[in-house]
Amino acid sequence: MFDLFRSRAKAMRYLLIVLLSLVALSMVITLIPGFGTPSYGTNEQVLAEVGDEVVTQRMVAQVIQAQMRNQQMAPQIVEMMLPQVVNQIVGELATAYEAKRLGLSVTDQEMIQTIQTLMPHLFQGGEFVGREAYQATLAQMNSTIPEFERKVRQNILLEKLQRVAFDGMVIPPAEVDAELKKKSEKVQLSVVKFDAEEIKKTLKPSVDELKAYMKKDEARFQTPPKRTIGLIIADADKLGESLPITDAMIKQEYSAQMDRWRVPERAKVRHILVKADQNASAEDKKKAREKAEGLLKQIKGGADFGELAKKNSDDPGSATKGGDLDWVQRGQTVKPFEDAAFLMKPKDLSPVVETIFGYHIIQTTEKDPGRLKPLDEVRSELVSEMRKRQLFDRMPALADQAHAELAKAPDQGEQIAQKLGLIYAKVERAGPDTAYPVLGKSLELDRQLAPLNKGGVTPVVQTSDNKLLVASVLEFFPAKIGEFEEVKDTVRMAYLDSRSRELAEERVKAFEAKLRANNGDFLKTAKDMGMKVVDTGEFERNGQMKDVGPAAYFGEQPWVNPVGGVVGPYRVSATPYWFKIVARKEGDPKTMEAERGAVVATIRERKLRERRELFEEGVMRQLKSDGKLKVNDEAIKRMASAYRSS
Repeated sequence: MFDLFRSRAKAMRYLLIVLLSLVALSMVITLIPGFGTPSYGTNEQVLAEVGDEVVTQRMVAQVIQAQMRNQQMAPQIVEMMLPQVVNQIVGELATAYEAKRLGLSVTDQEMIQTIQTLMPHLFQGGEFVGREAYQATLAQMNSTIPEFERKVRQNILLEKLQRVAFDGMVIPPAEVDAELKKKSEKVQLSVVKFDAEEIKKTLKPSVDELKAYMKKDEARFQTPPKRTIGLIIADADKLGESLPITDAMIKQEYSAQMDRWRVPERAKVRHILVKADQNASAEDKKKAREKAEGLLKQIKGGADFGELAKKNSDDPGSATKGGDLDWVQRGQTVKPFEDAAFLMKPKDLSPVVETIFGYHIIQTTEKDPGRLKPLDEVRSELVSEMRKRQLFDRMPALADQAHAELAKAPDQGEQIAQKLGLIYAKVERAGPDTAYPVLGKSLELDRQLAPLNKGGVTPVVQTSDNKLLVASVLEFFPAKIGEFEEVKDTVRMAYLDSRSRELAEERVKAFEAKLRANNGDFLKTAKDMGMKVVDTGEFERNGQMKDVGPAAYFGEQPWVNPVGGVVGPYRVSATPYWFKIVARKEGDPKTMEAERGAVVATIRERKLRERRELFEEGVMRQLKSDGKLKVNDEAIKRMASAYRSS
């Protein structure tokens, strides 16, 4: 596969692909960090097939891990959300498949143009920085060149399909006005909150009460099963120290990448731009040039360049900095500007220079002729990259070997680790939330250990910081009903949660009964029951209710019920509320005119999302009918259920 890099033109092309993925992917690639990660020799469970593409258990596990690490998904809802994650991945693969079938493709030139626009600093003097840097970048992302390029091309196809199928949408002004009116509408509430957390603070259960509570459901308070395990860890830092990298190897690598270490000629430049559009009339162009000539005359007469730039330059990016563009290299500016900047000596002042943007006065303040960085300057960077490349190949091989040997001799982990130069740790009575040596807590390791008894061996597990590990169960301790003293803290927390919710619900029912007795008088009912009434003040749909929370808490209820109406019990999560609509002001689109553009964009995005979903559903139905889409529902259910005990 690396034969692609024998051509320099292709080398540029393929590096650009990976760089695009770092900044522009919004669907499959960003959804699945390390999507192209090697399987480390394991037989992966396939959850779905779309044409020639497969969705594996490992891919989905990586999504789940990433979302939990980023606190985008709570562990308690993983079982419920996992099928939706699979469906999203399948939908995107199916849409990309349809894009190809419709004849859409990604040209190399499109890739190059996009990357050169997004990431110009990755080309030294316009030259590709090298295959090695490309491979090293992918290694850091736990991916390979062909996998990554395939997924990037897939994403570009999806973006193309969206432009072809969904662009050109017209949003009627009346629809925008209606949305602006809704956004500017205001409402005011009186709110009573039945807060179980506040009730909990007043509860002081006795030991007898706690024991009685525990006895009602003893199985709930059993201690989880525990395992003494032998843990083998492949750690990049430790392995890197043992890799043989000689001076000769470093010199060879340096020589092979000589172009990479060349610092190109550059100039530090400031300018004043008098804007003149290319299509401007001759008279307008003449006026712009005359203004530039006048500014140049002032500078030559002793005026401060920077102050004149701040007051007169039409370049918003540099005007506030006195016209300073900092260092520029050849190829980063339009040709007439570049020629003037690089021909001048430091401190020289150019005549008026015409470009497609207008008329410039340019001053080069410093020049750097360029140089070749010596080996000593780049040695540490070079050694680091060489180690990463070696580790990318070596770590999976060592982990696979450790797994194979441990499967044959589960009690020989220490000897296996020592032979392979890996880390070994014996962990006594490990259970959920154990902090493992070197690793700390590892939800994925806990999940892999959950079904294992004595002698069981986990598959190779990859951690969020790119360690690889495998564990064997040396002893198994089944779950058992805990003695009260062992679990009393857990029992107490469960009792407080349960009892405080019960009391909150009792107060809700009492409030409702009292409200009926008071003929719907909300404030009198709250006063009779000693409940605190919160005045939210006026708020808009996207605003905040004072001392309550986001306006979205109560959905559309404050906006659709009549003024004076009482709503409840309304639950936000598990917390009940009652509230009264005190006042409501009709919205006026004119007061929100500044937000018209944002509202149009929001409506457009919503409609695009709805269209995409309908299109995706239709494509998936057709592919299923054609036998091009297969989903292993049983495998998905098994994987989801495995998270139940995580």
